[in-house]
Amino acid sequence: MAINPDNYIFAGTYCAGLYRSNIQVPIAERTISNKDCWAMINMPNPVRKNSLIMVKLSSGDNVNLRIYDRQGRLVKELAQNLSRGDHGIIFNGLDDRGMSMSTGIYFLQASSKTKSLYQKFVYLQ
Repeated sequence: MAINPDNYIFAGTYCAGLYRSNIQVPIAERTISNKDCWAMINMPNPVRKNSLIMVKLSSGDNVNLRIYDRQGRLVKELAQNLSRGDHGIIFNGLDDRGMSMSTGIYFLQASSKTKSLYQKFVYLQ
């Protein structure tokens, strides 16, 4: 994996495939939700250490925020039992074991008992 000066991230595969993605496309204020618009997540992309993640919840359900890697493994429990309203969470770049996370692609999950949504992001050390 590499990043060039034009803000593209490149990833190669063992089968000689090469993938390119623009990492400068902001996700800020993009609504990611089901049809009743129960959550909005505002975060920079790429995400760096000590980034602020803003979450606005319109659902009455308690919501948990978790970060997963590309293999679906839980990396970080960001917040538990968030209720309706606006919340700001500082992401410090550490996993649940206190180790620095590697540069790469991750997924932020917002989930309640009845709903779940994911947002893909790039983490840069």
